[in-house]
Amino acid sequence: MLEWLAGQVAVMVRQLGEAASHRPVFAGGGGSRCPLFVQIVSEALGVPITTVSASPLLGAAMLAMASSFPAKKSAKHLVPSNGS
Repeated sequence: MLEWLAGQVAVMVRQLGEAASHRPVFAGGGGSRCPLFVQIVSEALGVPITTVSASPLLGAAMLAMASSFPAKKSAKHLVPSNGS
């Protein structure tokens, strides 16, 4: 089941196009709490995944920022370092 779901995630990312495959991948909430699932998705995508303890709304804000300011290389400064 996890392998199938990871494959579906990989298909969706590939549909985003070549530009998406060269960006850092962050995961937060939901399935990111399962290290095995994160590893399987990472292998399906062929890229490392950084897990963050952030709410889904913060993830949406990070995506919006990345698309609005493509010159910004990282959104790590938006993620609290203390895990809160």
